[in-house]
Amino acid sequence: MSGSRVWSWIDPLTKSVRQWAQLRSLRSELGTFTRDEVAQMARDVGLTDNGLESILRGHPGPGTLLPRRLARLRVDPVELRGARPELYRILQTECASCGSSRRCRHDLANQAPGPAWRDYCLNADQLQALATEARRRRTEGKRQSYTYL
Repeated sequence: MSGSRVWSWIDPLTKSVRQWAQLRSLRSELGTFTRDEVAQMARDVGLTDNGLESILRGHPGPGTLLPRRLARLRVDPVELRGARPELYRILQTECASCGSSRRCRHDLANQAPGPAWRDYCLNADQLQALATEARRRRTEGKRQSYTYL
């Protein structure tokens, strides 16, 4: 096996192990707080208790699937997060509470055609509005601003 082929799977593996260790550390740290304190922390960052628990279980939606879905719709997730952090947080919260992360991951990995994702995505309306606005702004030659939602 060539060196570049080895690194092609070692880098993602290393990243996954690092993320797992960080998540485990966070779970351990949160274990020192009461249930009410954890619930308050979740509310402070705009999450429900269930949303926080989904993230702590390693739900791939908010950190992985949401940016990929946005990119697929030709919406820059980094720019959106910087321009509209409150909107991005709402999208992340909905994504964290979704029960269709496996289907979403599969659709994104297989580049499933068509609007099927709208049937299961809790953020479908907001994402479609963002995509429409991004398309309109590209047509007009303007920089995306995301000030409309």
